[in-house]
Amino acid sequence: MEKYKLFMVSKIDTKNLDDETKKVVGLQAVEMVLACLDDQWGIAEDSLLRIPNTWEGGDESNKFLINQYKKIAINCGFSKLIVELLTLFSRVHQLKTKMMLPGDAIELNDLEK
Repeated sequence: MEKYKLFMVSKIDTKNLDDETKKVVGLQAVEMVLACLDDQWGIAEDSLLRIPNTWEGGDESNKFLINQYKKIAINCGFSKLIVELLTLFSRVHQLKTKMMLPGDAIELNDLEK
């Protein structure tokens, strides 16, 4: 577990990290924000596949995790605007997938647009 401690972003003190490590930890924090957001609308699939889901702790627990990871990303040098825009884009993607008919696939060229 010791060798992974730098990647346990929920327990890390960003003030004591060098610049290169901050980039990695900040990027992981951004990824975890997106993973937590994905868990909000993917709990049924995760349950079927027996994949751990941050939503299982409930809405407040998930919001706490998202806010914690956002703070870590910002403390590691990521722009607050970028973190919020990623959150917004994730929600737009969620809405778009909800409008799809069952069985429809999201084509790569649609994502590129």
